[in-house]
Parts: sequence; structure tokens; C-alpha cells
Amino acid sequence: MMRKTRGLHHLTSRKWKTLIIIMLLFLLYPLMFVGRLSNGCDVRKLVLRRWEENLLTVIQPYNESEVNDVQPVYPLLKTKNTARKKKRKTAAWSSSPKLTTPFNATLWNFNKAEQVETLSLWDGLSTCSGPHSILSNKFPIGRYSGVLLPFVRSNLPQVLMGNMTVQYVELALNFLMVFSEEDSMKIGFNSLAAGASVNHLHFQFWSISTKLPVEVAKCDQIWNSKGVTLLRSHHLIPSVIFRFPPSLISEAAKLATPALSWLTSNNIPFNLLMSRDFDATESQSISLCLMPRKPTSAASMIASVLPPGFPEISGLIIATDSETFNYLTSENVIAHYQAELAQTSDVMRGLLESLGG
Repeated sequence: MMRKTRGLHHLTSRKWKTLIIIMLLFLLYPLMFVGRLSNGCDVRKLVLRRWEENLLTVIQPYNESEVNDVQPVYPLLKTKNTARKKKRKTAAWSSSPKLTTPFNATLWNFNKAEQVETLSLWDGLSTCSGPHSILSNKFPIGRYSGVLLPFVRSNLPQVLMGNMTVQYVELALNFLMVFSEEDSMKIGFNSLAAGASVNHLHFQFWSISTKLPVEVAKCDQIWNSKGVTLLRSHHLIPSVIFRFPPSLISEAAKLATPALSWLTSNNIPFNLLMSRDFDATESQSISLCLMPRKPTSAASMIASVLPPGFPEISGLIIATDSETFNYLTSENVIAHYQAELAQTSDVMRGLLESLGG
């Protein structure tokens, strides 16, 4: 009788072990196929492949129309993208929130995204090791639209200020370099009150072969420091641009940080656009466009159909339906930008002073 009891006890123990193993495999199964990678080539391949797979199941069909010129004086582009109309309804930020608002776990954040939206985990750089999470954008800006979440487990707010800012910017710039020239990737950032609807640190990326208006606007050089050039752009939204070769990413991130901290500490919303350029000799340069702007006004009629984030501030207007697409003419868009979004000359002066310009 004693042997029988031990036998039953032994069998029960094995069942429990088996059950625990099955539960662990169930929990880890998604990560086994997501992968955690440090090699840039592998990250690129995995992100692009899994995005195409998610396009069939997770990502909203976006039916992006051709990009059209709107205005030759201030170059503007517009496109129609129906998926953005279904964008997640997240915390409704007031038109002028504090840019240093802390992360709030009770509000929607990227920890609550579906597991299938994850494209990859990325170890990043030796100076900024992760894991960093890469998600597909369920409501895409365009092709290969996704989200880079630095230090995803740290629950950081959507703030670029302080000692870690250099690492965040450097990480985003290096992520841009993961992709090839043919991928035509760009990376953007919205501060709070500048298009960010989720207060969880993230950069967005997407593929677009067309140069955006802020990239081709006339510029004046302010200074050159150690190979990094600072330009003042005459874009419709007055901006500054850091231009530099890929070898100077770290230096450029250090030089840009005082401006980001100055804007944030003074509660001035801003957008960023990061892109690469290749000249006829195949030499590469990177542009980091910093665009201070006014917060979106809830009272503006055009703001209700044109909630401007980094694509719009860069000059690419994304309409979510045909009616809006036809409504947005060069006259009303330019009037809105100049009256309600472009910052004052005092802000530009303070920004340049923070950069020694």
C-alpha cells in the first residue's frame, strides 16, 4: 500500500512539472518568434518581413494615395490615408499639457499593445543597450510604419530632457542606419502637445521615397562644430537642422540635446524628423530636423481634420478621407500653419541661443 501511495505521489509530481513547462512555453512562445537581435542586418530583415506579415492580419489597410504637390512657394505635400482615421483613442491631452508629465500606467501605453504587434526586440548599442521594442504601427503612416520603444521595460514618459536624452536620440539615429538606402526610412518624434497621443517614450518610423518639404527648404548655415553643421531652415514652420555624416551620430546627439532640453523646460512643443540623404558620389549625410511649434488648438476648425504631428509639420499632410483631402487647399493650410502653429521669433532666438547660435 505504501508503494502505491509513493507511486501516485510521484506521478502527480511529474504532472505538475509537465504543466509548469507547458505554461512557461505558452508564455514564452511569442518571444521565441519575435526574437531579440543585436545585428543591424538581422533587425532590418525581421522588421520588414514581420511588417508584411502583419499587414495581412494586424495592420489596418491604409490605401495610401499618391503624394501630391500642394503649393510651390512653400513646398507642401498631401496624401490620403484611411487607416489613420481609425487610430487608437488614447488619453485626450489638453492643448497645452506640461511637457514633463510623468508616465501613468493607468492610461493607455505600449505595454497594452497586442503581442502580435511586436516586430522585434533590439539590443541596440553597447552605449545604450536594451532591450528596445519595435512594434508595427497598427494605424500606419505609410509603408513599414512602426514604433521604436527605447528601454521598453522602464516605462519612460514621452520626454526628451535630461542626462539620458543623448542616448535616446543616438539610439533613434542608429536605428535609422539599420535600414538601407532603398528602404527610404524616416524617423519622427512628437512631444506632448505636438501630436503625441501616448505618453510613453517612442519614436515612429516609416518608408517614403519622396523628400519632405522641410528637407528641401532653403537654409542658412549658423555654425559648423566638429563636422556637424547647424542650419536655420526657412520652412513654413521655422526650424533648425543638424546635418552630419553617420560617423558623427554621437557628436550630433550631444550637440542637439541642449536645444531639446531648452524647449522641454520652457514647455514649448516640438517635432523631430530624422532622415538620410545620398549625393551623386554616394556619400551619406543624416539630417535631424528640430521643429518648435505651438500646441494644437482645439478651437481650430482645420485642426479637427488636420491634427498635426511630425509628418504634417514636416510638410506632408495626411488626410484621412476624400472630403478632408479635397478640403485642404494650399490657402487654408498655409494660413493655419502661419497663424496657429509657427512659433514666434523670440522662441527661435532662444532656441538658437541654447545652441550657441
